Amino acid sequence: MDVIIHFSLIFLALYVILSLFLLYGWVKPKHKPEESSYYNQFSIILPIRNEQKNIISWLESINDLKYPEGNLEIIIVNDHSSDDSLKLIENNKKQLKFCLTVLNLPSEKTGKKEALSFGIERSRFNYIITTDADCLYNQNWVKSLNDLTTKEKPDMIIAPVKMAYNKSLFSKFQALEFSSLIGSGLSFANLNNPILSNGANLCFRKDTFSRVNGYQMKNMPASGDDIFLLEKFCSTGNLHIVPCFDPLSMVTTNNCISIKDFVNQRLRWASKGKYSSSILYRCVGAIVLGTNFSILIHLILTILNQEIFIFFILQIGIKFVFDFLFLFLVSSFHSEKKLMFSYPIVTIIYPFYI
Repeated sequence: MDVIIHFSLIFLALYVILSLFLLYGWVKPKHKPEESSYYNQFSIILPIRNEQKNIISWLESINDLKYPEGNLEIIIVNDHSSDDSLKLIENNKKQLKFCLTVLNLPSEKTGKKEALSFGIERSRFNYIITTDADCLYNQNWVKSLNDLTTKEKPDMIIAPVKMAYNKSLFSKFQALEFSSLIGSGLSFANLNNPILSNGANLCFRKDTFSRVNGYQMKNMPASGDDIFLLEKFCSTGNLHIVPCFDPLSMVTTNNCISIKDFVNQRLRWASKGKYSSSILYRCVGAIVLGTNFSILIHLILTILNQEIFIFFILQIGIKFVFDFLFLFLVSSFHSEKKLMFSYPIVTIIYPFYI
C-alpha cells in the first residue's frame, strides 16, 4: 500500500507541475491580432462526406463573413458522399458571395487527409484554412486570422474552437472536456511547445505545407490530420507557429448526440497517441492518465482502509482546484462561464471515464 501511495504522490506532483505550466502558458502575454488595413488572400478547404444535415448552415455562416470577396475562396472537396450534400450545395451556391469550387475526390483516393490534400493542391492562395462542415463562425473569423497573419507572418496559426452544448449533462461534459483540450493546446503553443491543434480551425502557409510534404505520412491512422501536420511543422525547425487568443477567431463545433458517436470520436482521438512523435504529448497523456487512475485506486483502498480517506480527499481537492482554475480561464475566454456550474459533477465522473 505504501508503494501505491508513493506512486500516487509522484503522479500528483507531476500533475501540479503540469497544471502550473498550463496556467502560466495561459496568463503570459498572448499572440493577439492587431487591426490591419491589409487583406491577405485565403483559401478555405472543407472536406465533406454525407454532410447534408450541416451543409446549409455552413454555407450561410460562410456567407455572413465580413471579408473582401476577391481575397477569399471556398473549396469543398467531396469525399464520395452518398447523400444529397452535393445537390444542396449546387442549389445554394449562387447565393454565396465568395468564389466557390466543388471538387470530387477521385475514386482511387479516400479519407479526410486525401480530401484536404486534393483541395490544397488546387487552391489559388498561399494561406490555407481548414475547417469542418459542422462548424459555425463569427463574422470576423477570417479577418481575425488575417490580422494575426499580417502581424506575425506565421507558418501556422493554432486557432480556438469551442463546442456547442445544451441543457443535458452529457453535452456539458463534452464541452468542458473539449475546452480543456483546446485550452491546453493554446497554452502549450504560447509556451513555444505546441502539441495540440484542431483541424476545425487551423491556418497555415501552402508553401510550408508543401515543404514538409503535407499529409504524406507512413503508417498513420485515418484521423489526426491536424496533430500530425503540427508535429511535421514542429520537427522541421525554424517555423513560426503561433496560437490565436482572439475570441473573434473562435469556431463553434457540434457535440456528439449519441453515446455511439461519442465513443467513436474518443476512440479516434485516443488512437492518435500511439502514433505521436512528440515526447511532450506522450508525457502529458501519461501524467493525466496516471493521476486519474491513482484516484480510482485510492477510492478502492479507502473502502478497504479508512485511513487512506484523508489522502484521497487531499488528492481530489488539489486536482479539483487546479483543474477549476484552468477551466475557468478557458471558459471565460469562450464566454461560457456558466458551463463551470457543471464542473463539480463532471470532475467526479471524469476519472471513471478516462
